[in-house]
Amino acid sequence: MKNFIVGALIIGVAIVVGFMLKTSAQFGASSGPDYYNMQYFHAGATDGGDVTTLTSGTTVTITAAQVCKSSVLSFAAAAPTAASTTLPTAATMANECLRVNGESKTLLFKNTAANAASTTVIQVASTAAETLLMGEETGADVIIDGGNAASIQFIRTSASEMTVIVRELVNAD
Repeated sequence: MKNFIVGALIIGVAIVVGFMLKTSAQFGASSGPDYYNMQYFHAGATDGGDVTTLTSGTTVTITAAQVCKSSVLSFAAAAPTAASTTLPTAATMANECLRVNGESKTLLFKNTAANAASTTVIQVASTAAETLLMGEETGADVIIDGGNAASIQFIRTSASEMTVIVRELVNAD
């Protein structure tokens, strides 16, 4: 009887050790806000942020905090003039939310001015550190007319450089 119990105990321990060696996936929660493994969301995922209204006028400077915390930025360009909208620098974006090369942030920029002539020009703070890109189609520019919007994507390419892609959007009639 004693040999049977010892034998069963050895087999039980061998089974437990075998499962421990075979299992390579980590279970449980990750500590901290960073995830380094691919995530699969079978039920879908929602991301977002604040809707931020910028002060109306002829110029506006968007901060890195506004970009990183918002999904929508609304700005009413002063009528009927061309306003300028300056985007945050690569360095401030790296400090605020784009901490690793290749990370990106996309938001919707809305020019809520009722007059189409109340345009705003999207510009970067420094052409040495930020590259501004736009679509190749005819008429593409970084001038957002009143009543229109733009999808703006910020992509970190190094600690001191980023690429900004501006895609103007118009109402579908």
